[in-house]
Parts: sequence; C-alpha cells; structure tokens
Amino acid sequence: MEAARNPTSNTSATDLFLSEKGWLRALAFLLHPVAGNADAAKDTEAGLEEAGGVLVMHVEQIIEARRNLKEHDIRACFFLQFGYAGETWLDIQETIDLVRQARPDDIGVSVSYPLPGTKFYSMVSDQLEEKRNWEDSEDLAMMFKGVYTNEFYHALHDALHREVDLVQAAMRADQEKDAFLKDWPELADLWLRVGQLETQCRNVSPTRLAQATCAT
Repeated sequence: MEAARNPTSNTSATDLFLSEKGWLRALAFLLHPVAGNADAAKDTEAGLEEAGGVLVMHVEQIIEARRNLKEHDIRACFFLQFGYAGETWLDIQETIDLVRQARPDDIGVSVSYPLPGTKFYSMVSDQLEEKRNWEDSEDLAMMFKGVYTNEFYHALHDALHREVDLVQAAMRADQEKDAFLKDWPELADLWLRVGQLETQCRNVSPTRLAQATCAT
C-alpha cells in the first residue's frame, strides 16, 4: 500500500483488535512510516447494553486500547452515540467519564438513528414523521421520542467536543497551560448548560424498551 499509494495518513475502525498489544505492534509496523499520523476510530456507545445490542468492549478494554494506540503513536478517535431508548443520565455521565479517563485525540458525537429493516426501526417507526433521514452528519436530530430532546444532545455535543479540543491542546508541547486556563470559563458554561437542559429537555413519554419475557 505504501509503495503503490504513498499515503500520508491512515484511518481504521476496529473493535477488540485495538486491545491486543501484539496486533497493535503489527499494525504500527505495517503503517510505518505513516504510523504517527494514523487514526483509529473506536465505537463507544452510551446505553448499548440496555438497548439490546452487543457491547464488544468494556470500559477497561477501551482505556487499554487507547493506551496501546498511544504507545505506538497512533491517534485515537472515539465515536460516541447517545440517544438510545432506555438511556439514563447515569449512562451519559459514565460515557463522559470514559472520555476524560481515556483522553482520545478526537471524538465524534451522534444520536441513535433508526435504520430501516432493523428491530429498532420497527419499534419506533410509528413515531417517524416527515423527517426520516438526516441531511448530513451534523443534523444530530432525534427522529423518535428519546429520553431527551434535540437541544440537550446539541449542548452535550458542544461541551464534549470543546473539552476534548482543550485537553488535547493543553497536552501538546507547544501549548501553554495559560491558554487552557483562559478558555476554562467557556467550557464551564457549556457544561452548566448541559446540566440545566438535562432537567428541562426530558421527554414526558420517552420510548421504552420492550421487556424480555422468560419462558418457564
């Protein structure tokens, strides 16, 4: 690949692969000399277990994967998906804590999107109105009755992105700590807004998960 295309960067999205140091060493070797610019995207989705999905990585594994990537000078981007049916404020707080512990180089933030043909789509299809698709990834629009309304998720998106950007800037060798402290009041205001909207933007009748029944 290097000889044929002469790449300057590489972006990959994987799951458990990133938690194995041996595989990471092999990846770093294969990507050399562009490993320092490689991006690894991780899917870390709030409330996934409660939504009936399969959580392929636990918090400890995600943090270990991030550590392994950093050791090999591979950048890590976490993709965070909120807005699942059954999501709780605690789920969201734990996801925020994960980002703070792992300190990814970048993040993507989205909300749960009902795809046609899935059980989730069938569960919420009667709630879908004229808007059944996003126009672009920045829509961040809840298309069904989640626990919170759009305004809350937009505020959460802004606060999380700003915090990751400021932390990464402060960690760079050429960045003075004073610059981070200068922008701290702005970040505090963003999180204050999230806290306010958490109570103001709750849906009165959010979509509930169907309760599983056990045969006796």
